[in-house]
Amino acid sequence: MSLKSSKKSAGRLRAIHHVVESQSDMQRKVLVLLAKEQLYGQSANSKSKGVLFRKFAQLCEEELMGMSQRRLRGNIKDFQDHDIVRVFFDSRSQEKIMIPFPQDVIESEILNHKDSS
Repeated sequence: MSLKSSKKSAGRLRAIHHVVESQSDMQRKVLVLLAKEQLYGQSANSKSKGVLFRKFAQLCEEELMGMSQRRLRGNIKDFQDHDIVRVFFDSRSQEKIMIPFPQDVIESEILNHKDSS
């Protein structure tokens, strides 16, 4: 079921758009990188939800000029506060990160956002 199927969902889409739009360029780059990894990276082929946090932190370090885990956590804080990003531990006690929306919402509101790189 698409998030776009009701008036409440339309409001949620506007909220996601507003939050994404109000973040810094670096925060949006982190979110776009997570979206790409979640949908199209090695994690997309996994049966479990989310991307290993340490793997994503390493990807951010490589792609975003040496971003440390501490700086990464700071960059995702606003997204976590608005439930756009979740950080959790799976059943194997591995820390994971994910965008908890269907693929169509991630693509339209994050990957196809006018300021996405």
